[in-house]
Amino acid sequence: MNILPNKEELNQTRKYFQKSIDFYNICKLYEKNILKKAFIQNCENEEKVENLVKAYMENYNGKFLENFNYPYIAQSMRDFWRRWHISLSTWFRDYLYIPMGGNRGSSLRTYLNLWIVFLLCGLWHGASWNFVIWGALHGAYLVIERLGWHKYLDRLWIPLRHLYTLLLVMIA
Repeated sequence: MNILPNKEELNQTRKYFQKSIDFYNICKLYEKNILKKAFIQNCENEEKVENLVKAYMENYNGKFLENFNYPYIAQSMRDFWRRWHISLSTWFRDYLYIPMGGNRGSSLRTYLNLWIVFLLCGLWHGASWNFVIWGALHGAYLVIERLGWHKYLDRLWIPLRHLYTLLLVMIA
């Protein structure tokens, strides 16, 4: 069974790769079944998917953004989410949080938007209560930090901030 794209698919892919490409465009190619053959047969987990996409893009001089920036050295949940799953976080920000109003409304609306986005992020990971609770907890952590907890957190000794973040990640 041939897993490589045919010439038509390659030509269509080259058009995409001539521009500056990020992970979302790769997802679009995947949805259009251009890369699906290769992904299904070669990728058993996210790391393999990411490595395959990087290798594929390097052949076409594409640009691939880093998806993780040492999230386990984060000193707050805000910092953790700036470092963790950057492409997914960016997608949720651009396509859910900002269209919902982002932080342009009242403080209460901002907190609600943030919590809803993380609840949906949990549902995106899987349709089970575990993921819903995970999303609700992470949303709540971020809301609590925005409510003012970050002022106290910033005064703590750096190893305690780090421990705080790791503890919350493990709880969720």
